[in-house]
Amino acid sequence: MGRGRRHITKPKDAFLMMLTVLKHYDTWEKHASDFSMRTSTFEKLVGKMIDFVEPILFSHSIRPVTIKEQRDRQMVSACTLRDRCQVPAR
Repeated sequence: MGRGRRHITKPKDAFLMMLTVLKHYDTWEKHASDFSMRTSTFEKLVGKMIDFVEPILFSHSIRPVTIKEQRDRQMVSACTLRDRCQVPAR
């Protein structure tokens, strides 16, 4: 037996609610009423889902860049900029 009431919202539904909040810019009250929930409950549910999903999405979507890659890109962009800026001699 746990403490307090359990959510009747399934994890898939909570994920869908989170995606809806991220896609459609609106107030918490509007989103909560769309899903027939109280605003504070809905806000907590979406916040917990974002906390749960964020490390997974981060590890799959964002690749760390090494210092060598940054320097190589900087050198390439400096060379292209210098080539564009040179005015041919007359």
